[in-house]
Amino acid sequence: MPMNIVKVIADLHERESGVIEHLEARGAEITVEALPVGDYILSERVAVERKTVPDFLASLTKKRLYRQLDALKENFALPVILIEGRELYGIRKIHPDVIRSTLALIVVNYCIPVIFTQDSRDTAGFLYAAACQEQMGRKQKISLRGEKKPMLLEERQRYLVESLPHIGPELAERLLRHFGSVDRIVRATEEELKAVPRIGVKKAREIRKVFTGLFSGPDPGAPGG
Repeated sequence: MPMNIVKVIADLHERESGVIEHLEARGAEITVEALPVGDYILSERVAVERKTVPDFLASLTKKRLYRQLDALKENFALPVILIEGRELYGIRKIHPDVIRSTLALIVVNYCIPVIFTQDSRDTAGFLYAAACQEQMGRKQKISLRGEKKPMLLEERQRYLVESLPHIGPELAERLLRHFGSVDRIVRATEEELKAVPRIGVKKAREIRKVFTGLFSGPDPGAPGG
């Protein structure tokens, strides 16, 4: 192995993962930062998003995964999703085909490779090997991406609509294309919402409830609030 020092930038949320300690044991120089994108930056081209198996399975039902994938693609030429753990199927009540479909989407639609490791030591081993390949084999520099690229208007619109109940990326796109703007979605009646394919009675009612229901949260300015 070359004697040059391998450098890795790690997100501060990774401090308790055990991965950083294993990287340092291998001789890597670690800088811990609050990373806006990814968990480990190995070069200007390569960023790795690390998820434990429970984290990955939990993300299947959340829109955060897709925003992370978008950010990785926007900011790095060679992003990687790393899933750490021994058993992907059977530990939660998620059908294996749902898991496979998500993995296929990451690889096929986003063109992001998915790497599986057994534990934090194995994860550190992969990160070190990849960093060596980038920094010594290809002479790629390592740098911290300071900020995410600002969202485009279309991305902000999708983000808002995806926050509605039972609305994922595909339905958000359908709603925006059908009504043309977020404002028109907000003003649409239940009947108008149901005119969009896959928006049934329940979804239309829940969407309208978000827009018309009275806010009942605590007053932060009230005594004891």
